[in-house]
Amino acid sequence: MKICFVGLDNLPVLAPQYRQHSIGGESVQQTLLGLALARRGHNVSMVVADYGQMDGAEWGAIRVFKAYRPDAGVPVLRFVHPRWTGMWSALARADADLYYTSCAGMHVGLVALFCRRFGKRFVFRAASDTDCDRSRLLVRFARDRWLYGYGLRRADAILVQSGSQAETLSRSYGLVGRVAGMLVEKPTHQTIAA
Repeated sequence: MKICFVGLDNLPVLAPQYRQHSIGGESVQQTLLGLALARRGHNVSMVVADYGQMDGAEWGAIRVFKAYRPDAGVPVLRFVHPRWTGMWSALARADADLYYTSCAGMHVGLVALFCRRFGKRFVFRAASDTDCDRSRLLVRFARDRWLYGYGLRRADAILVQSGSQAETLSRSYGLVGRVAGMLVEKPTHQTIAA
């Protein structure tokens, strides 16, 4: 299966030469999941920000496509170009069967629109409780909040970390019966008390 992870901040986790850029927990999770899927034989790619890297370069069996430079474009107009156009162009170059993204933001709507237009599958994963509760959403612009809600309603599957997140997401976004999956994260090892 061809799987594309959409995480604009993923490259600094994947490629050591870009580690001077900020690294967040969700970027680490997406990158580790991508590497694990690649080891299992899946064709894995990522759509990331443009840090000056070569488009289509590979790190650890993951092919990376750049969307846009975070500071590129004229404020207000840059929503369309280069952000929307750059994102869709990178998604098209990845040419995946399934697109996966997480964290609330406009990118959720842009990925959902792309997948709907081109007949692709789309999975969203809530990264925190604030992604699930409309009143606590950490998204600045009304347009981006609308796009996020649009994307949630168009996702083929939504993964959450707890039953509480599933309930809050369903209630906040009118997705009752639509939260398709629940990923309950468990420790990978046991802690042994001394």
